Amino acid sequence: MLIQHAAFLGFSGILIILPLALIAAMFAFEIVMIISAWQNPYISSNTRLLWVIGMLFVHPLVAIAYYFTDYKKTQ
Repeated sequence: MLIQHAAFLGFSGILIILPLALIAAMFAFEIVMIISAWQNPYISSNTRLLWVIGMLFVHPLVAIAYYFTDYKKTQ
């Protein structure tokens, strides 16, 4: 009985840690994209402001869109 309980706790720990790790990775990605958008000299100030505001309110979807559209222009 004790072994089954310990195995269940191990599996549930993975179910808790994995989503938290994904959330932390998405948050870090978004912070990097916000900083990049703010410092990107290849886009206009209005576009820069719209990207940053979008990333702050819509979160990962706008950060992913920025990555594939304007972030690649800096590389």
